[in-house]
Amino acid sequence: MEHNVKWQVSLNNGETLYEGKGLFIEVAGELSPWNKLQEYITANNLEITSLSLYTDSGQRWNLPSKGNNPKFRAFDLAQKPFKLNLGRVQAMDIEEPENADKFTTVSAYYDYDGIVYKMSIWVDERNTNNSWSFFVKE
Repeated sequence: MEHNVKWQVSLNNGETLYEGKGLFIEVAGELSPWNKLQEYITANNLEITSLSLYTDSGQRWNLPSKGNNPKFRAFDLAQKPFKLNLGRVQAMDIEEPENADKFTTVSAYYDYDGIVYKMSIWVDERNTNNSWSFFVKE
């Protein structure tokens, strides 16, 4: 299924990869682009250092970077997330499944003294002007 909201990742080897481009296109009967990325990372012993969402129209939502040289000084001073992840969520009324709300979400996970917190950004697939972010205890 083609998505309006796509992921972009940077890896610790300097590569930047995009959903819908190169190896990471959607092909019926194959793994999803995200799962292809996970296989690529494992096979090449790599790590995601940054994860963002974007649209072809130029909208972008960024999580804080795990990298050693983030673009903004404030992120350089902040704690780095220990994990970054992507999700696709669907919420629907059983009576009207055709009106399901669909979201693409990215999350950064932080450990504060043994307690895990998650920072998430959710973007509405149907109306990408709608997005939400939150920070919760896991």
